[in-house]
Amino acid sequence: MIRSYATGFTITADAIVDLQTHTHLSDGKWSPEALVDYFLQGAFATAAITDHDRVDTMAGIQRIAQDRGFPLLVAAEMTTRWHDSTVDILTFGFENNLSPLEELCDRIYQKQSAISRQVYDHLVKHGHIPHDDERVAGVVSISTFSSLREVTEDYVKCFLPFIAPMLSSEQYDEAIAEAGKVAGFNPAEANTERAASTLRVPLLLIHGEDDWKIPIKHAERIKAAVGNSCLLVRVPERGHGDLLRGEVGVKLLEQSLRWLEEAFVKGNIDR
Repeated sequence: MIRSYATGFTITADAIVDLQTHTHLSDGKWSPEALVDYFLQGAFATAAITDHDRVDTMAGIQRIAQDRGFPLLVAAEMTTRWHDSTVDILTFGFENNLSPLEELCDRIYQKQSAISRQVYDHLVKHGHIPHDDERVAGVVSISTFSSLREVTEDYVKCFLPFIAPMLSSEQYDEAIAEAGKVAGFNPAEANTERAASTLRVPLLLIHGEDDWKIPIKHAERIKAAVGNSCLLVRVPERGHGDLLRGEVGVKLLEQSLRWLEEAFVKGNIDR
């Protein structure tokens, strides 16, 4: 349920209203704050922010409007089909029963992601997009994580140690999925381990053995996925923030340069 603050008011016949606007949370340019400020400066009687297929942002946007004292309607613009054509429908007044639109948004998001992947694969297959960028001769990665899903759990254990034991795997999955919808990306694609396994150039991983934010197990998983073309440099007694500081950092830089020379000048690294 979303609490709407646009209740109990009347408008005149010549009042200024706008019932279809978008923010950068879909295909607009302004933030919700900037758009509400525009409504206020323009003396709008009321308005609606109708971001495409986004109902998960409504509660936050309503709070922004409340803080500024503007009667903003609860609304969204939903993608649907009509007579074999894709059309957009403006929806209003769903604050008391959000579930049906939430389920619809999830289905739309999954379908759009699948279509985007099919288009990308087709373009790569037919040579319109190069799968490998020939300008990239090698990759150096420092203190990286193997996947967003796994590192999220590690971060919670690190910064919220008393809460972490109370969270289930399903709760982590739900929270990450929600974050992906808010940010407009698919969290499952934030997987360094899977991406690194497709590399056709050498990979150098540098990781501190005492890294308590992103444990070295992440680098070990990437190394295992890539195989012989990956070199993992384990740095004893170094964590996440101090890995490249001081003399150790200088030595790591020198080691990286030697690795690059061996990989690209002498060609001694198994690709």
